[in-house]
Amino acid sequence: MQCTLMNKNAPVVQILIDDDTAAIVKVTKALELAYLPIGIDYRTGIPNKKELNEWWYGRCIPASRSGIREALEKLDVSHTEQLMAKCYGLSLSDQYWMKPDNTTLEWSNINFFENSFSDDVGNILFG
Repeated sequence: MQCTLMNKNAPVVQILIDDDTAAIVKVTKALELAYLPIGIDYRTGIPNKKELNEWWYGRCIPASRSGIREALEKLDVSHTEQLMAKCYGLSLSDQYWMKPDNTTLEWSNINFFENSFSDDVGNILFG
């Protein structure tokens, strides 16, 4: 999946994410590197892919979380990394998200600070 890492409305980098593993396979274009998550090296002009993946995977719901296996089955995904990718990488801890290149989504329409969680997903994850 080709998408853009966003910091609210600022495009940070364009990336390619593997659909099966949700890993960042390639950084295809640097856009606004000043908005990168803290700790990601970009001295070469392109963010360090390993550090970017560590940050990205750190956003996942832990696989040890109670009830996560049942939730993944109900949502038809195999692992928490896929769930994170399907939810645009949204988090309540910051303003980063992944915008698929084939969408016109806006931060104001999907962020958890101004919009409620899906009741279906919330019920599956939180009971």
